[in-house]
Amino acid sequence: MDKFTCFVNHTLSLLKCDSIQEFSLDFSDLSPEVVNAGRMEGMRRFALQVDRWIRWAVTKKVKVLYLNLADSKGPMYGFPYKVPGHIFSNDSITELLLCVCRLNPFRPIRWNNLKSLFLYDILLSDELIQNILSGTPLLEVIRLSECKGMRKVIITNPNLKGLALVCSSGPWIELSAPHVQTLEISGDMEQDRLKNVSSLLGGQVIPEGQTIDDSFQNLLRRTFESVRHAIVLGLSTRCLQEMKICCKRTKDGSETTSFTSDDMLKFSQKLLCSRRASSGAR
Repeated sequence: MDKFTCFVNHTLSLLKCDSIQEFSLDFSDLSPEVVNAGRMEGMRRFALQVDRWIRWAVTKKVKVLYLNLADSKGPMYGFPYKVPGHIFSNDSITELLLCVCRLNPFRPIRWNNLKSLFLYDILLSDELIQNILSGTPLLEVIRLSECKGMRKVIITNPNLKGLALVCSSGPWIELSAPHVQTLEISGDMEQDRLKNVSSLLGGQVIPEGQTIDDSFQNLLRRTFESVRHAIVLGLSTRCLQEMKICCKRTKDGSETTSFTSDDMLKFSQKLLCSRRASSGAR
């Protein structure tokens, strides 16, 4: 790891520009030899180097900052990395990606020019997510992937039009986002409860991991009802397969259904009519 840090330090010392467009620190590209060496000597000491690199990028008024601090086997030893406090008050960053990091702001977040935010495998409380949303007035897109700790996500930012929520486990999450126009729900759909997505124009539903049974068909039905006003809805192949096989036979041979092909046809027709009506209104 010493060779790696020396290389980065030397490279940064050669850059004499006043500003940079992007700074990316991605451990997923490191060779196994480098990663194993880092674990042996302790990654906590290496975190100090990461602090210095981030501060360097901030002084250069970086616009796009990517911090992916996980290798192919998961978080590196001594991590999740604690993001330095000065990051939470920044006017230059417009796009931010944080993966396997720890966020612990001591004061209100101020990301005044941030437009895109991507958080992966980060512990988020309801208070923290509201702190983030309150401090990002220009935020347009947010993606929360495998972020634990949230129970209620209320997004009222008028500029935020795109939301992706990926959740494979954990307690259910209540979502209210009245201004969001595009929504992606991926993973364990039982963890997501849509309360208000009244401005939705397009959505994507990608369920994973659920058992195909009546309760899941009811879950699909509730989800479709929540997004019934959307013009375009994308469904994964597995989602369509689950709809198709929901017809089953009881012990006496009679057929019962929880979500039939007719239901799917009516739903598709409704989407088509809504799209035509919307196009005619324009």
